[in-house]
Amino acid sequence: MINTKLLADKVVDTLINRLQNCELLAFKSIYISGSYCRGDWLNSSSDLDIHMINSDNCQEYKDDNLNYIKSIVSETLNGQNFPSHCLGGIEYGFSNISNIPKTYAEACSPSPYAYFSTLMFDFKKNHITIYGDEINDLLPETPNPKANAREWFIMLSERIKNYEIDDYRLPFSVYKTIIAAQLHYGEATVNKYKIIELYQKYVPDFTMKWFGELIIRNYIGSIYPERLPMRFPHSEYMSFIDELTCIIK
Repeated sequence: MINTKLLADKVVDTLINRLQNCELLAFKSIYISGSYCRGDWLNSSSDLDIHMINSDNCQEYKDDNLNYIKSIVSETLNGQNFPSHCLGGIEYGFSNISNIPKTYAEACSPSPYAYFSTLMFDFKKNHITIYGDEINDLLPETPNPKANAREWFIMLSERIKNYEIDDYRLPFSVYKTIIAAQLHYGEATVNKYKIIELYQKYVPDFTMKWFGELIIRNYIGSIYPERLPMRFPHSEYMSFIDELTCIIK
């Protein structure tokens, strides 16, 4: 089996070296976040999260700048497979600088800053800025995730209820509701190696709590493409969300 963490190391190191003397007008900052930085990387499951903060009034350069970054990644991988839960192994994300919270009050708002209001504590601690402005210099004081996790959970559960029955995002989205519930009741961490212990310890008992444990084990135990996540009946996901919603609300 291929060691995908070593592949990710090569990509990150090459990007840091190649981008340090570049001028990418479309992006104010580029950074790596998620499992790679947190230390809970899962081989042949985790993806590499590369996120760009878009500069104001420079979007005519975005396609060229992004294609340059992708060419570096492609050249580094040199045709090697990078299996993960994300097709291709690399997740490219974008945020406009105007949508980054500038004040503590903005950061606490669940919308449009849901990611920052709940997960900024992890994001600021676990990232690598590989180009442009240091991301921490762009962000305000970190909100208390416990104070915002409930709103994040509600947003996730409402989104899930609008999914089609066979939506491929469903298992992972339900896993994220478990993360939100653990943050609401437990500790300020999203470390995958600790989540089942914290879920068992902090989230109050309810009839389908056992199903949440299955979701966690199923997600963390996935290996792509050899062992994909098991798909449970849609009705069980919905019943689980309904019960978890009752105890959080």
